[in-house]
Amino acid sequence: MKYVYRVVNALLALAVFPTLYFVDLIYAEMSVSLIKKAAVYESLSIKEIVDIFTGKSDYSTLLSIFKVDTSSVFKWPQEFNILNTRLIVIGVLLAVMLLAALFIFIFSCVSGKRIPVLVSSAVGLVSIIAANIVFKSVAAEFTSGNINVVKALSGGGLIQSIVGTVVNIDSVRFAGFQNAEIMIFAGLITWTAIFYLSEFGDTEKK
Repeated sequence: MKYVYRVVNALLALAVFPTLYFVDLIYAEMSVSLIKKAAVYESLSIKEIVDIFTGKSDYSTLLSIFKVDTSSVFKWPQEFNILNTRLIVIGVLLAVMLLAALFIFIFSCVSGKRIPVLVSSAVGLVSIIAANIVFKSVAAEFTSGNINVVKALSGGGLIQSIVGTVVNIDSVRFAGFQNAEIMIFAGLITWTAIFYLSEFGDTEKK
């Protein structure tokens, strides 16, 4: 039974990595102020974002319309500077989450002890929840209009500025990856607790 426990732990921890890369990372809702009920709903994964800036996505063509050059090195828009600290915090929290998952995977391969897995799972769970809280404050900058994405990415050209005026970002939030990561770490905690209780019950019977 201990081997089953360790294998399940390792598999769950390993699932954290492809989940972060392939599952939708960001969800956004946009609308055009001049047209009623003209809403666009879109979500992107890290893989899709990488594809956009490497020219492998259909979105690359769309961005080129707004004069966003995805073929050259991406230059961080000055308008985004107010987000730097919060984005760094989010990056650190996601890195901690990944390190927690990596530790659980490696530890489960060599040991069946439960406390380190339980603590690491709790760290991973708290990290993703905290990252979501910080991301909400980042999203508020876009939904409130403090930062206009079209203007920022296009460099402020006349046509792009006009488009940026009528295009509104109504909602931005973490997408499916957040729920998936929470479920993985919550599953690790639950699985460890169940195994511990069952083992404790067997000890009591003896």
